[in-house]
Amino acid sequence: FVWKGHGALGTRSLEQVGGSGFIITSLLQLHPPAAVTALAVHSSWGLVGVGTAHGVAVYDFIKAEPVIVKCTLNPLDMSGAGEGPISRRKSFKKSLRESFRRLRKGRSQRAGAGDKRGATTTAATSSPPPQPTSPGADLETKPVERAIEARPVDDALGSMVRCLTFARTYIISIQNMTPTLWVGTNNGTVYIFTLTIPGGSKRKEESVSCLLGKEIQLKHRAPVIGISLMDGHCNSVDTSRHLEHPPPHRVLICSEEQIKIFTVPQLKPVCKMKLTAMEGARVRRTVLALFKAIGNAPTSHVETCLLCLTNLGDIIVLSLPELRRQVNAAVIRKEDINGIFSLCFTERGEALYLHSSSELQRVSMSTTR
Repeated sequence: FVWKGHGALGTRSLEQVGGSGFIITSLLQLHPPAAVTALAVHSSWGLVGVGTAHGVAVYDFIKAEPVIVKCTLNPLDMSGAGEGPISRRKSFKKSLRESFRRLRKGRSQRAGAGDKRGATTTAATSSPPPQPTSPGADLETKPVERAIEARPVDDALGSMVRCLTFARTYIISIQNMTPTLWVGTNNGTVYIFTLTIPGGSKRKEESVSCLLGKEIQLKHRAPVIGISLMDGHCNSVDTSRHLEHPPPHRVLICSEEQIKIFTVPQLKPVCKMKLTAMEGARVRRTVLALFKAIGNAPTSHVETCLLCLTNLGDIIVLSLPELRRQVNAAVIRKEDINGIFSLCFTERGEALYLHSSSELQRVSMSTTR
């Protein structure tokens, strides 16, 4: 592997002056020095996960040492990584070739359809009248799915890491919970790493180990933009909001086109929702949000739902684990690209986004916030 892009930023040593504010304790430099595309921190474990377009790295900031480095490039892209102009020229030739093929295919199909149309005009006049249908027949028709083109396997951006999630869950067996790291890439691949973290006084003496345990490949190969672990009550496992997380655990994998739920540790699919095939929209942001009923009673109803932001500016609230649509609200104009890309969810059913360059807009999907 030879990096032909820009070099890393230089650093210089300065004397730290005590006082209030942030103090740098560690500096992590990745190679190649590409842009950071995903970041996750688990403060109680003392670990930081960093993802780029070339792979993922885990850093132990308690012992100030790297834990693991995983390259996500496939062997075909190893030699051409970092060569922007060459890869763009190759993709341009490929797209031009495919355009001519589609043009020829369309002409041949139109010519064949014209011949068939002329041969069937005489037979159409003697066809019997259509049978009457019941008034409820059209209500039972299923929605038509859009035809989605299969994504190419050799996409140059397929190795990009899109999301990272630390969580303690059942990944080896259903008896013991294991610290894990879930990594989602741009070509629909999910890597599951198991972590071994020394406890007690051994934390500063022994090193953290990280091994690749399992791997999931989504068939539609859409970019994975969010991974969340849920317990038996559909509460988020990767947060410290609840101390106990009863089984069974499930993992919710959100791609740009679909939302799927798998069992843990079997990784068997439970249910899914096809957003792009049904509505033509793509998922941009997701979060597990906690919703409470109105009232101050200690036994008031509480449930966790999935919040989704689409590229059309809509926020969808889905129930868990059935993925049933509860609310569909048009929040941002679909022409407001900056607002859609700047939106951030909270864990209480709220959202913030840039309404303008100097104005923040707050949105609440909860009746109690």
